[in-house]
Amino acid sequence: MGLKKTTKRGGAPARAVRTNQRLDNRGQSTIEYLIVTFTLVVALVSFPSIYDVIGSTVKNKYHSYSFAVAVSDPPRKAFDDRVSKDVDKIENILNVFEDIEDLMRDSILPDLKQMKMPAWKDVEKFGKLIRSFF
Repeated sequence: MGLKKTTKRGGAPARAVRTNQRLDNRGQSTIEYLIVTFTLVVALVSFPSIYDVIGSTVKNKYHSYSFAVAVSDPPRKAFDDRVSKDVDKIENILNVFEDIEDLMRDSILPDLKQMKMPAWKDVEKFGKLIRSFF
């Protein structure tokens, strides 16, 4: 264990420094790393994992939800009747659209090349179909 005299830039003597000080620091830091690592490993092993905690919470919530869905009331007749009326309305609208499409394809559009205008009854029928939406 020797002392080595170091000098500052101007040549003036500085304090004496131990030559094996770095070896002591390196040994001390190794011990510190081992202690911190050991403490973290013990903490992670001894306490329940966060994944287990979250997983069990999600699993419990899912079981509660599926149970609530299983025991809920089935739709009532009033709901079925309302759905049936809505289906009838949609079918009616689709039928009107088909009628309008047939009318437009066959006779409602004027033929300007032959100077042919649509028949008045087709125009009235087209108007009635459009008004049936409102």
